[in-house]
Amino acid sequence: MSYLHQLGLWLQQQEIVYPVVIVVVLLALPLVVYWLACTFLRTSVRRFILRHKNVLSKDIAVTRRVALVFAALAFSSTLAVVNDLPPTLDKALSIISSILWIVSVALLLMEMLDTVNMFWLKKSKATSQSIKGYLQISKLIISALALILIIASLTGRPPAIIISSFGAAAAVLIFVFQHTLLSFIANIQISAARAINIRDWIKMPGGMVDGEVMDIALHTVRVRNWDNTMARVPIRNFITEPWINWQPVFNDGRGRRIKRSFHIDQNSIEFANEELLAHLRDTFIHHDDIDTGDDISPAELFAMNSQQLRESAITNMGLLRAHILHYLRSNKDIRNDMFVVVRYLEPTSEGVPMELYCFSAHPNFDDYERVQAKVTEYVYAVASHFNIRIFQTPSGQDLTRGIGSLAQRNEPSASASHNSDEPR
Repeated sequence: MSYLHQLGLWLQQQEIVYPVVIVVVLLALPLVVYWLACTFLRTSVRRFILRHKNVLSKDIAVTRRVALVFAALAFSSTLAVVNDLPPTLDKALSIISSILWIVSVALLLMEMLDTVNMFWLKKSKATSQSIKGYLQISKLIISALALILIIASLTGRPPAIIISSFGAAAAVLIFVFQHTLLSFIANIQISAARAINIRDWIKMPGGMVDGEVMDIALHTVRVRNWDNTMARVPIRNFITEPWINWQPVFNDGRGRRIKRSFHIDQNSIEFANEELLAHLRDTFIHHDDIDTGDDISPAELFAMNSQQLRESAITNMGLLRAHILHYLRSNKDIRNDMFVVVRYLEPTSEGVPMELYCFSAHPNFDDYERVQAKVTEYVYAVASHFNIRIFQTPSGQDLTRGIGSLAQRNEPSASASHNSDEPR
């Protein structure tokens, strides 16, 4: 010990060697302390204090930030016991110590906010709400305060004077951070109204955004589209532009709407007759499956002759509508406690649109599409039994078939005229 004391006294007498040795020690000691603290925290704190499997499986940056605080503590503590340094060097090292403290504490606080967000997302009841926007605002505030304290340390002025000097530049700061301010206000409005949550299905006009919300940050909302592409939407757009949130359809369990139109060829609409009723009765449709909604019961309807059907204004189109309505109401996959309507829309050049308006009992995607496809297929298949044709624009194959049948029809007349010109 006496040897080390004599060595210290000798170093203090050296005007050049002593400051160099002190600077080397001040630079080396924090690095050693940082490495030791990281090793200890990773092996001890994460295992015995946090006790979280998901956290232990990751390299958490909080341990490195805490180690950086210990390094700053070692630097300032060593500097406090060092004497006889040149005034300029002592002042410079004091400023470096203050800046190191400010930076290390600011980085630790911001990393702790990230850890809070990670634990928040892992909570089973908190996955629908995002606090990332508020945490990012807190990070901006911490960064601003750290910058003010660093400037105060460099200039030697109190932080209050530094803050007051920013008043003249307030307009410039507002102009620079206008998008951040607008995004912050939009984030508060959306979070207060709970308009968007994590895992919600949202859709915006234009077709560029149609998928599941993955992240709600301060400036943007990250959406994974159903084609697995990733879209980032400015959060202020959810205040200024229209958009759709499909998630309430799945949350309240009330059912998902089915709305399909079928264009009926107007030339196929006619009064019902006995042959049509006999065909319907003899093929697959029971008479109870058709209810016209009038005072005529199904049994009386099938007992009518053609004249009575005409006088009662019973058409094949009306019978088809009544049968489809009965089919929807008797389908267990359709909600009967909600609207079940089969109606006609305004006629167009493509025929008379018959619209099905009902709600599926299964809101999830695969079951909903299955029910919708089943209903659509049934309408297309059953329409021909009512002598109803579903309109579609003629294709090239239809035109070829029509021209071919017309040519075959004209062949006998052409051959007859040819034979009439022969001499007798």
